[in-house]
Amino acid sequence: KSNFGGTGLGLSISKKLIDLMHGTIEVKSKINKGTTFTISIPIKESVKNNIIKNSASTVKKSTIKNTSLNDIEIYFADDNEDNRKILHEILLHFNVTIQLKSFENGKQLFDALKSTKQLPNLIITDIDMPVMNGFELIAAIKKHKELKQLKVIATTSSLLLNEKEDVLALGFDALLQNPVPPTELAETIISLLRK
Repeated sequence: KSNFGGTGLGLSISKKLIDLMHGTIEVKSKINKGTTFTISIPIKESVKNNIIKNSASTVKKSTIKNTSLNDIEIYFADDNEDNRKILHEILLHFNVTIQLKSFENGKQLFDALKSTKQLPNLIITDIDMPVMNGFELIAAIKKHKELKQLKVIATTSSLLLNEKEDVLALGFDALLQNPVPPTELAETIISLLRK
């Protein structure tokens, strides 16, 4: 641990996620005593588990059939453990039967793809990772005869959305900005699985 503390990135990410869920965060701090963070998130009952309110800051409503996600398997690579946990929670919110295998970098995910007997339905990968980043991973997948048809979603915190076309030209099927709005993620997955 550093004597100078962190960069504050964790709090920034938490604030963005809370905003996406229309929640609030309150901070109370006392010198030499500690800091308390209080988070409030409104929870509304879903109607028959088929209608899910968009948690992004838009007014649009989205109908998602949870059965579209029944028993799918997704491989996910991200060197950030918090991102892996958040994605897992988001996916389970939409359908508890989703199987998610998480990896810390593209090489681990690629090695798992080469050794599995049953390929996943979809891959989600962060772009900026050590060992093998998302760009290197998509290049390796597209070169591999048995893997090149896999659908791959790229996620990023660093690229601007105006670079989306360049990223998609490399072979990705979609690009989502972190933190990913949950409904946008589910809609993107369903759309790709239907193709």
